[in-house]
Amino acid sequence: MSYFDTDDYGYLGVTGDIPVPGDYDGDKKTDVAVFRPSNSTWYVIPSGGAGGYSYAWGTTGDKLVPGDYDGDGKTDFGVFRPSDQTWYITKSSNGGYIFQAFGNATDIPIPGDYGGDGKWDITVYRPSDNKWYILPSTGASFFSYTWGTSGDKLVPGDYDGDCITDVAVYRPSDTTWYAYKSSDGGTIAVTYGVANDVPQPGDFDGDGRTDYAFWNSSSGDWHIKKSSTLGASTFDWGQSGDVPAVSIYPQ
Repeated sequence: MSYFDTDDYGYLGVTGDIPVPGDYDGDKKTDVAVFRPSNSTWYVIPSGGAGGYSYAWGTTGDKLVPGDYDGDGKTDFGVFRPSDQTWYITKSSNGGYIFQAFGNATDIPIPGDYGGDGKWDITVYRPSDNKWYILPSTGASFFSYTWGTSGDKLVPGDYDGDCITDVAVYRPSDTTWYAYKSSDGGTIAVTYGVANDVPQPGDFDGDGRTDYAFWNSSSGDWHIKKSSTLGASTFDWGQSGDVPAVSIYPQ
């Protein structure tokens, strides 16, 4: 595998790789990264200019859950293993590991900083009861939110700008985003999008709040409603067969 980076284009990966962008070097910039299922290896090109590197972590059947679990500002390599319902995470801060049993085999892992302490919390969504189960990084007992319904797509993010991940879903049936505001317990409901598009929320305008965004896999068009202005814009980037890869990792 060779690594090279030219201007704003990061070239990395082969067919079948899974994009896993994140801030792996802690410079507040998203790094180009992929996970290769064929050998369970992560490949990263740091934005800071250091050479690309690889790290073997995971096994067949694992679900990828990279995030900053130790609060050092760097994305950690992480996987959730349905076969034993255990999370396996590397700690970039000290080279240690987190091994934590949490969730069921059919749960959807959806980690984030739901507690606002700067560390990501181990979290799953359970489709059978539409609940989010959150295990705080502080060591406190897990808690849950009932949020969503059958057919919803999970879109957690910081929609109210308080530096805490909000529980949120996009509902294709009414093309509406529903977020539970961690700041005051209120609800955000924003109608935006097309039912069959792929929701790709992220902070595109840099105001510290997650924006509502979609990618159309047929046309390669991105549709974004910025939280700063609530104005909608469209731009073309990508083509049919591409995999959208927005960094969801807060800096």
